[in-house]
Amino acid sequence: LTFLESPKYLDQLINNEQISCVLCTEEVFDLLPPKPYGIFVTKEPKVAFYKIHNSLVNNTEYILPKHKTIIGEKCKISPLAYIASDNVTIGNNVIIGEFVSINEHTRIGNNCIIHQGTVIGGKGFSFTRQGTDNVLGLLDMGQTIIEDDVEICSNCHIARGTLPTDCTIIGRNTKLDAMVHVGHGTKIGRRVFIAAGAQISGNTVIGNDVWIGVNATISKRLEVGDKARISLGAVV
Repeated sequence: LTFLESPKYLDQLINNEQISCVLCTEEVFDLLPPKPYGIFVTKEPKVAFYKIHNSLVNNTEYILPKHKTIIGEKCKISPLAYIASDNVTIGNNVIIGEFVSINEHTRIGNNCIIHQGTVIGGKGFSFTRQGTDNVLGLLDMGQTIIEDDVEICSNCHIARGTLPTDCTIIGRNTKLDAMVHVGHGTKIGRRVFIAAGAQISGNTVIGNDVWIGVNATISKRLEVGDKARISLGAVV
């Protein structure tokens, strides 16, 4: 199921066999190519998509499987940290500092260090305007994956994936300085160094061995290749 509010995205429907139904406006409906999918016409396709997604929050065929939280061996976890009682898996030899929050559907690998005040699996910035006065938020139902040997410094925010199939991933041996934000659905490769204050928007892909400088800003849905260097203060 997908939504289409603008004709400029029509090309993305071509040869996409995953789509079973399109929510669209009347304007877009007249331009749709013949395809074997359902079509639902509405004035606000994005709002309709958000409402359908949010209504499935308790549907076990849609949401991720649930389990009790699992914590590995030889972990050092501050008693002032918050770890959700369900749907968290933490590997061995993990260090978690004071006031860290580990939210549901988070998986943390072995030998990771998460410093004070960081939020793992926090709320993603997914909102849409509904009519002229209201704003509708999209519930987060995806995952956050922190691979082995990752170190995350103080007061970072790693947003959770939005759809059940979405994952926010921090790759093995990647290091995040303080106050870094990683948007929902972003995938960061291995051995990436991200300096303080960097802002990485949602659904972006960062390759391996990348350097991202202080206060750099990377927009959504971009791809940064292996061994790229993004200088301090850059806007990508």
